[in-house]
This record gives sequence, C-alpha cells and structure tokens, in this order.
Amino acid sequence: MSESREDPVAIVQAWYETKDPNLLDPGIHWEVLGTFPEGGSYVGRDVVIHEFFPRLMSHFSSLIAMPRKHYANGDEIVTIGRYEGAIGESSFVAEFAHIWRTAAGKLTCFKQITDTAVIQQIRNR
Repeated sequence: MSESREDPVAIVQAWYETKDPNLLDPGIHWEVLGTFPEGGSYVGRDVVIHEFFPRLMSHFSSLIAMPRKHYANGDEIVTIGRYEGAIGESSFVAEFAHIWRTAAGKLTCFKQITDTAVIQQIRNR
C-alpha cells in the first residue's frame, strides 16, 4: 500500500513528524490520563492546539513523543513508543501507547496510555 495522506498510518506518522494542526479533525476527541500533567478530555482542534498543548508544555523543560511502531486495524491505529523529556534538570523516559482513530484523512480521536509514575516521581521531589 502506498503511503498517502488517506492511509491512517501515514496520517498518524505525519502528526508525529510535523504536529500539523490541519491533520486534526475540527471536532477531535483528545483524552489524556488523569495522572499525566493536564490530564483529562478535550474536544476540538482549537482546544487541543491552543489550550491543552501550551498548558502541558508549561510542566516540562522538554517533551518529545518518540513513536516506535504503528499497528493498524482499518481506521484505528495503536502507536507504541516512549516520551523522552525533562522537568527542570531531571530527565525521564516513559513508555506509551497512543490509540488513534481517523476518518476522511483526519485524526478524529486520540487516547493516551502511558507510564505516569516516572513523571510523578520527578514532580513530587
């Protein structure tokens, strides 16, 4: 199968590479674990881009999502990877699974599953 913007895996890969807001459906449902900074449910591209991400990044000196493998089942994709980040001078690595759903060439749903204990340990020092 050719890698195109209609291919669900290609759409997810493009998000990790570019963070292009146009890849997000205007009504995207974005769900982050409650034990992760700024955890909760967010609805809408503008909310995710202009509210969630700026608040999230205020907790970290750096944070990068490093995907390793994508598993597709139609329009649903599971991405396995890790976060590499730092809070102040303390760095961490936290494994994650991200569950995505796509429709009409856009990301319509995101759910995060991650090891938040390593992040909480640093935050609680």
